[in-house]
Amino acid sequence: MLEACHLSPAEAAREVWLIEESGERLGGPRAINHLLSRQGGMWSAIARLFMLPLVSRLEAPVYHWFSEHRHGFDRLWRLRREDERMDGPRLP
Repeated sequence: MLEACHLSPAEAAREVWLIEESGERLGGPRAINHLLSRQGGMWSAIARLFMLPLVSRLEAPVYHWFSEHRHGFDRLWRLRREDERMDGPRLP
């Protein structure tokens, strides 16, 4: 599958990719913003927010930091889900 998309395993592991029918490849935050803008409603508004100059400058570094540390977040969320199964959902 990666070969058909002209992606290396390292590229695929580093960030999410959107491959358009035209063959255009969008990676990372650009892919997410493009998908959000297609959803309409609130999601399109969020995508427009990410197009603001200050936000767009911060978006890529934050995205890449999060993607490099996502496994730690996964462990954190997994522990929280296990707590909820044992105790039920927590109220704020």
